[in-house]
Amino acid sequence: MPGGLPRKIGRTVSALRATLDDLRLALSPAALAESGGGLRGGSWEIRGDRLVLERYEAVSGVTLTGSGTERLTLRVGGSEAAHGTVTLRPGGRLSGTLGGRRVSKEAPTIDYAPGTIELVTQHDGSVLKLRKLADDYDPTDRIAAIGRLAEHQAHGEVVTGLLYIDPEADDLHDYLGTVKTPLNQLGDAELTPGPKALAEINASLR
Repeated sequence: MPGGLPRKIGRTVSALRATLDDLRLALSPAALAESGGGLRGGSWEIRGDRLVLERYEAVSGVTLTGSGTERLTLRVGGSEAAHGTVTLRPGGRLSGTLGGRRVSKEAPTIDYAPGTIELVTQHDGSVLKLRKLADDYDPTDRIAAIGRLAEHQAHGEVVTGLLYIDPEADDLHDYLGTVKTPLNQLGDAELTPGPKALAEINASLR
């Protein structure tokens, strides 16, 4: 198997990556939360400066339990996982023991020339076919961007690069009409508009 890992261990490594990606979304500052649940079960919580996971499960059958600050030490369990203990270090390096075998994996990275295709083998043996946009590609053409995605998807390719940008797009804060004060600094008076304001909002949505 590519990377020298047995299939179940390779799949577990890929599941760990997906689980950690899910966790990063949950921990986003935009969420303004100090605890929560996994996509399929378990929980996470911020205790002081430590992140604590309890059977956190984003990929079915793979759970993570453990804690840490910049470095996380995690016990891997679940019905579909190669059990063991791993450590996640800054920069995405994953090392430890899974299924009785030592593993050490860097976060996947790739660099290739514009307009070319690169085949990237994942930890579980699957292969991604990446197509980087050419230098002369116009990212302001919305219709062309949609067509480009459909064209390469038909060939099993994943297009990478800046696909589309609207040069006339409004600022997101202006579009949403948000206030300049950070939301976590607003008090009850600002966050509780009262019955009259709520009635006007509801009326505008009818």
